[in-house]
Amino acid sequence: MPSDTAYHILVADAQESFRDAIRHVIRESFADTLLTEAESLEGTLFAMEHEPDVDLVLLDLNMHDMKGLEGLYRVRLQAPRIRVVMVSETDDRDTVLEGVKMGSAGYINKTADHEQIREALQAIVAGQVYLPSGLLQ
Repeated sequence: MPSDTAYHILVADAQESFRDAIRHVIRESFADTLLTEAESLEGTLFAMEHEPDVDLVLLDLNMHDMKGLEGLYRVRLQAPRIRVVMVSETDDRDTVLEGVKMGSAGYINKTADHEQIREALQAIVAGQVYLPSGLLQ
């Protein structure tokens, strides 16, 4: 995505510290991007219903009102055209690969540095599926 293209990203994560970090990366790297935030799966689904112009969802796999890939399933069911990226603190290879089979646009580990997150987002908005290189080893 060129840095001057408007884009709408929904950051769905229960941890305010991660939302702060991702907000910083997005605002620094992608000008004119609209950000929406949710702290739960239900909040995510509500935001998607009321803001139909969302282009990308960054979805924490471990929010309090969901378990594992349940959130990905429900988000994809509600809005199959929206790209969804799994976010988590652990690199569970089987879960990530199953999520990609379910239609996820990739996976970002919460421990990734800002440059890795920026590169992941650039690949994802360019239509690629992003997986950290070490995940597949």
